[in-house]
Amino acid sequence: MTQVLSPLSVLIRATLLALALLASPYASAADPIHFPVRVDPRVELVMTIFRLAGADEFAMENSVSPYSKAIDAYFAPHKDHPAVKAVATLRSERSISFNAVPDLAVRLKDYSSGEFLVPIDPLPVGMDKRWTPDAARSFASLVRDFARDTNYVAFLEQQKSLFEKTEAAFAKLMALHPFRQLIEDFFGERIGAGSYAIPGLLAGGGNYGMSVTLPDGRLVVTPIIGISAWEPDGTPKFDEGDAEIVVHESCHPFANPLVHLRAADLIPSAAILHARHSRAFAAQAYGDAKTVMYESLVRACVVQIMKQAAGPERGLQQRKQEIGRAFWFTPALCAALERYEANRTKYPTLRSFMPEIVAALNNPKSIMAAEEAKVPKLLSIEPKDGSTDLPREVEFRFVFDRPMNKASRGLGFDGDVAFERVVPGAFDDAGTTYRTVLRFPAGMTIQALINANGVGLMTPDGYAVATTEFIFTTAK
Repeated sequence: MTQVLSPLSVLIRATLLALALLASPYASAADPIHFPVRVDPRVELVMTIFRLAGADEFAMENSVSPYSKAIDAYFAPHKDHPAVKAVATLRSERSISFNAVPDLAVRLKDYSSGEFLVPIDPLPVGMDKRWTPDAARSFASLVRDFARDTNYVAFLEQQKSLFEKTEAAFAKLMALHPFRQLIEDFFGERIGAGSYAIPGLLAGGGNYGMSVTLPDGRLVVTPIIGISAWEPDGTPKFDEGDAEIVVHESCHPFANPLVHLRAADLIPSAAILHARHSRAFAAQAYGDAKTVMYESLVRACVVQIMKQAAGPERGLQQRKQEIGRAFWFTPALCAALERYEANRTKYPTLRSFMPEIVAALNNPKSIMAAEEAKVPKLLSIEPKDGSTDLPREVEFRFVFDRPMNKASRGLGFDGDVAFERVVPGAFDDAGTTYRTVLRFPAGMTIQALINANGVGLMTPDGYAVATTEFIFTTAK
């Protein structure tokens, strides 16, 4: 039998939900070893506003779900709201995008008051500098108005079941390992009470290492994990990779300030790495040497923490992944961090060990030369660059100077190239020759790319062959 609620009952339920969501987001007692999980209405609301304004980072193809469709339908009448219109100015004049968006959201007291948890002028330490106090205050007021004008609390009520299922599924994964305790022990610093992991239902492939230092001195860590996989019923799908992302994003609030303190020593080294792998880093949205250095230290820390959580094999797997993403400082940094872990009496915190981290990277050219020797080389490519009058069915054959990871792939094409797969790509038994056959339209000139983003075809240890381009034309 279907239960029909009176308008008063609906109002009461919505009001109770609003009161629960308006409570201080960081007031709950902390789990001493695990990260609690919570869908955060502040984050969802701000991302929703940016999505409505056309922000691609919150409308990725892998974020499409019944939830995103419900947002598009519910808020469609409000696409011309002043909050949505303000986003265009924030993006064009201040480049507010990606991490700068949730960086404001996690500092809001709630989603409906327009007030902040911490004084916003001067800009709090750690807050993205694309914001100014005036811009942040102005937009927070617009967020408040948007929540009121759209009856956002009613939308939250509609999504309550999804939120509860999402939190339960993610919490089950987070309970597998004591990540919170491992991170605290590794850095020798405390994660503040009220910290929690946030599933980002609109974030798609984006993950964000958010944190806030409250007036009482607590460092509240709120990693946002983008949801990019969905169950058939529309609930998020989680796996072990999401747990690793929580660790990664939770390390940023501790590691980034340490890099900042030693920036003069570390950034020049990172600049050499960034120059060598600019393509790979650009594809990962790491546009400068400072960001690459933040990521380099964080990723080495994650290797060591995952080793503690899931064993040496998992740590080795993580290390290979980071090398495959072009973070070539990982071996040197991990070696240094192993010394740190073996001498915690002398180095009670990673902060106290930072001079040794600087020393580990003081000869970046030597590190790069050692790593360069591990990079595979292409001995031959078919079809040859400049080939013409090829049959429509083109055989690709790449020969390498050493065995490759047989599961790796990296052939792509510039532009919108239509083709059919005739013979699936595969390596020979030795792992040194990759072959595939593809069918293209007649009379077409095609620019092919191997490892277009700097990663793809790689050795079992994660070292990727350099980006290579070649052009061929099929016969008319």
